[in-house]
Amino acid sequence: MDTSVSRWIIWISFLCLVLHSTELNTTASAGDLSTEELQNITKTIVNDVQAGSILLNLLNSTGVAIAEPRQDPEDPNWQVVLSDTNIALQTLAQPSEMRLSNTIVPLHEGAPFSTQPKLQIYDSSGNVIDKLGTNTNPWQITASIVSGTGHAAGQLTGTTTVPYQYGLANFTDLAISHFGDDYGLNFTVTYPVGVNLFTLTNFSLTRRPLKVNAMSIPTTVVANSSISLMIKLEDAVTSQIIEQTHWRITDWEVCVTLDGLEFYKGKQFGELNTKFNATTGLATLSDIRFTEPGMVILKIGVTSVPAEYSLETQLLINIRRADLYASSRNSSTQMLLRFEAYYNSIVAAGYQLPFETVIGNFLIRRYPDIDLDSVQIDSGGVTITYQITSGGSLQTNGTLILCDALDDGTSEIFGLLNFITLN
Repeated sequence: MDTSVSRWIIWISFLCLVLHSTELNTTASAGDLSTEELQNITKTIVNDVQAGSILLNLLNSTGVAIAEPRQDPEDPNWQVVLSDTNIALQTLAQPSEMRLSNTIVPLHEGAPFSTQPKLQIYDSSGNVIDKLGTNTNPWQITASIVSGTGHAAGQLTGTTTVPYQYGLANFTDLAISHFGDDYGLNFTVTYPVGVNLFTLTNFSLTRRPLKVNAMSIPTTVVANSSISLMIKLEDAVTSQIIEQTHWRITDWEVCVTLDGLEFYKGKQFGELNTKFNATTGLATLSDIRFTEPGMVILKIGVTSVPAEYSLETQLLINIRRADLYASSRNSSTQMLLRFEAYYNSIVAAGYQLPFETVIGNFLIRRYPDIDLDSVQIDSGGVTITYQITSGGSLQTNGTLILCDALDDGTSEIFGLLNFITLN
């Protein structure tokens, strides 16, 4: 084959038709076809043969094979094509049936299906057709919700139209906005127009499970200084942030309360109630202040209107003394208290934050000149790890006075005896 010419070849039974565009080393003349024109002719004939076989009937032929035109010489792939001396003839198969090659597994409303649909198209002999259309214009398969099924307001989201290539129409991110029973999902050929090829599947979709989280948690909270919190809703399974918070819910109400007040001696001021912004999908709590150093549990409750969801999250907030925090950035010491006790009988499931709050407030009140960074409770007996930060002699003195906890009644707070070690 002369590789300097872009050629288009169709085999019809024993008929070979060759059309070619301008030779690379010659000047175009009247009647020459451009690569784009050749591709359009190829597309028309391929779709006609595979969709309706008008050309086959017209020529009384049993089959058609075609070699698509090569890319334009200015195309980056031209050199790759130029090195191929073979003419790749494609036999044009006629589709008979489209089937799902897998079973769709939905997750829940608003989330992409766990198993996305894959479809294959077969000829009348039951063989998978690898290619429908041309390289530049493959057939297109579109998914849609069958009218009257599922939720009346349900919408199919994601990439709803995909090409049929390499024997497969592969959807990757389909989801449905509203939960509902007996959804019907239809798959049809939408390009070329007029192809009567479709398949249908049915399934039900459950309500989306949600959780609430703080989007930005201040790393440092100083007594009598203001902080702000941004609240977000997340998918409880995928942890995806819910940006369209009002997709089915009319409104979301946020209420903040404090827990552990019997151990915290200060008060909270600022914004305690707010709503989610339908545009940003976030709720903001502003100008939150705490009057005294200590540890509190901030309970953030979120309820929906109508009353379908009731969510809560808890944050342990450590409020620092401003003067100590400003002067205690030099170094820190980690101390470990381990008690001989059964963790589950002392802390119990779901009470770790309250227990940490009790320990933190006890240490802060008893040793007000120590800047307490954190308290962590671990199982394996009961292990209490706390970090103190100070500078110079205060660092040493702080460590020593905390060691006094062995003798001055710390065990009374825990109800624990037989103290084992202090590291």
